[in-house]
Amino acid sequence: MLQGPTIADILQQLPLDESSQENPGESIITDLIMLLSRNLTIVDMITLNTGNFEPLNRVTNEIQQFFTTRVLDAVFQNL
Repeated sequence: MLQGPTIADILQQLPLDESSQENPGESIITDLIMLLSRNLTIVDMITLNTGNFEPLNRVTNEIQQFFTTRVLDAVFQNL
């Protein structure tokens, strides 16, 4: 269960200019970071920093789905 706002919620509060915003699909790394930011909180990041990977275990399905659709599909399309 999430404890507080996600990192994405916090980032949406920041005044960013349009040139600093990424569009989904442009960069696999940025898309992965955005996936994690939508699913992890600051508390989760602190927990990860202490060596406890429970927050990542909680979003395993989302991460697997991301790699299945973004990475594996792209690899098989290029074969």
